[in-house]
Amino acid sequence: MKCPYCISEIDDAALACPHCTRDLTLLRPLLQKIETLETSLQARIDELAQRIIAPPVDAAAVVPAPQPSAEAPAGVLREWVLALLTPLLFLLIAHLLITQVWDARDWVLYATSIAIPFLPGLRLMRLHQRPLIAAALGGLLLACVAVFAMSALTGLIDKTDWLPNDTRSWRELANYALSIALSFVAGGIVGQLLRERADRLEAARTRAIELLSRKTFSPDNLQQTMERINSIGKALLALATTGASVYSGLGRFIANG
Repeated sequence: MKCPYCISEIDDAALACPHCTRDLTLLRPLLQKIETLETSLQARIDELAQRIIAPPVDAAAVVPAPQPSAEAPAGVLREWVLALLTPLLFLLIAHLLITQVWDARDWVLYATSIAIPFLPGLRLMRLHQRPLIAAALGGLLLACVAVFAMSALTGLIDKTDWLPNDTRSWRELANYALSIALSFVAGGIVGQLLRERADRLEAARTRAIELLSRKTFSPDNLQQTMERINSIGKALLALATTGASVYSGLGRFIANG
């Protein structure tokens, strides 16, 4: 084993270091306990690492996997179609129910139109890393198609013009479309934040495994620890000695006062 003071190789049964002549009688149980704990901890770390990290395989037998950010064109198209058509369908159904069946107030329609695009936008940006401008363009496309489809349905049912006839109606239609687009973008932002948070947690988990896989109780670390203990012990001894000296010299005056 190594002496914790001078890091010299000494006999395992030595009671004192032949190099620095330090007494090891009191430290031997501590050193043995540290060695036992280090062995047990390293075995536990290896077991945990085998459960989390896949075992290494032959490099020649490994088929290069696609990059996580690379998506197949068919998969990209399917995700976008699902993210745009699903809220469009629900928006049209909600529009018909609220305006034609229930004849509810306008704020109900606006609130529903804001709530529906949020989740598809969140899902789209949560699944894969995409630029936020993609969510903005998707939200604008969804909003334009949705508001003109709603106007067309209303015109067909009520036998009226499906396009606005004045500036005020056009402004209301634009504000309505903007609310739908912003809801889709807001969902995309939340999805992006959730994805980044998951990536940070994964990176932190990997970092923790790497730190746990390193040996903590090396001889150098043990020597530094012993030096710090000695420094603290000397400081405490100096304070105790000073206190005893002050008490010995002034104790009787304190007692008499």
